[in-house]
Parts: sequence; structure tokens; C-alpha cells
Amino acid sequence: MASAGLALEQPVHRVIQALGEPGEEPLSRFISVAALPGEGMHLLDSLGQLFRLTAESRLIPIARLPAGHYHRTNMAVAPDGTTYVSSGFHIRGLYRVSPTGVVDSIARELGDPAGIAVDREGAVYVAETALHRIVRLTTLPASPR
Repeated sequence: MASAGLALEQPVHRVIQALGEPGEEPLSRFISVAALPGEGMHLLDSLGQLFRLTAESRLIPIARLPAGHYHRTNMAVAPDGTTYVSSGFHIRGLYRVSPTGVVDSIARELGDPAGIAVDREGAVYVAETALHRIVRLTTLPASPR
């Protein structure tokens, strides 16, 4: 199986589990994944911690989202490497994480935000499942680097 330049010979959870040292606390539960431009993937855990999984199977912490229960969460990555996270029904927001790890809240009080996509022009689309609609966000402030 190959994804975003990663040639995985075993399931991703086994690769990630193998990163821990014997006797260490278990890694958090990963709940969302998004391929990065080039190589690697972003992984989000249920605590709102964003990690980069490199082609060499290294897990690198990138950012921490505001405190909350991250479940039913989705991510999408823009061509410039900016990651967008829809936070599900508990938090009801949309976050942008710059390639350097700066986190911005770009939408709040969404109706159970779920699926998310970014088009070529940089517009962000998010499904508000509780309201049965797709919201398009086009006038986003510039992402900090």
C-alpha cells in the first residue's frame, strides 16, 4: 500500500505503535489522517494533538488544538501544507494549522462539522451534518507561517 510517498508494508497503526519505547505510555488514539503534499501524513489524536508521520516512520509533534473532545473529526490539507480540521459536534468549530504549527480558529458554532475539502483556489468546504448543508469559506485571513 502506498500513500503520499509512504510505502507501508504493514498497517499504519502497527508502524505507529512500533515508534514507542518499551515501558512508555501508549500513544493517544488517532482519529483522523490526511496526506501532505509531497511525502508524509498528518495524524490527529482524540486529544487534539497533530503529528506528522514521515516517510521514515518518524512521528513528529506539530501542534495542539484547543482543549476539547475530538471525535468525528476530519482533516484536509491545502497545496501549501496548511491543514484544516473540522472538530465535530462537541466543539463545533473549524481550525487552520499552518505548516509551522500555528493554530487559528476560523469558524465557530457550526452544526456538527464533518467532512472537509480545500479547492485549488484555497476555498474551504465543510459539511454541517446537523443542518444538512455544505458551507463554503472563501475570505479566510492569511495563514501565519
